[in-house]
Formats: sequence, C-alpha cells, structure tokens
Amino acid sequence: MGISDDFGNKAKDLGGKAKETIGDATDHEGLKSDGRQQQGEAAADRAKNKVNEVGEKIGEAAKEGAEKASGFAQGIVGNDDKK
Repeated sequence: MGISDDFGNKAKDLGGKAKETIGDATDHEGLKSDGRQQQGEAAADRAKNKVNEVGEKIGEAAKEGAEKASGFAQGIVGNDDKK
C-alpha cells in the first residue's frame, strides 16, 4: 500500500467521522448515515490494500520457491550430463 493510499484512506475515514459527528450533533440522520458509509468505504479500501499487499508477498515467495526448485533441478540434471 502506498503512502498516498494510506493518506487518502485516513482522510476519507476522518471526513466520515466528522460527518457522523456533525450529523449526530444536529440530529441530521442523512449526514450521520453518509459519515458511516464513508468510514465503511475507507475500511473496505484498507482491507483491499492489505489483501493486495499479502498477495504480492505470496507471489514473491512463490517466485523465490520456484527459482530455488529450478536451480536444484538444474543441479541434478547438470550432474547427469557430465557423466
């Protein structure tokens, strides 16, 4: 997750909290609802970014594992070719 994504999510979350607080103080249900929705969107974006981050790490680990396995296999085949 990039810094700009994190900043954007924090800003969206804080904006939602502000809307909800103002809506609560003014007894404006629509504003409260909008604020809760905005906070939910920010939470969903954070979760999506975290899943993407984990997916990237899994991909990197799989690539490393494949490279190690390939090197091991080449070592075995390479030894047979020298005989």
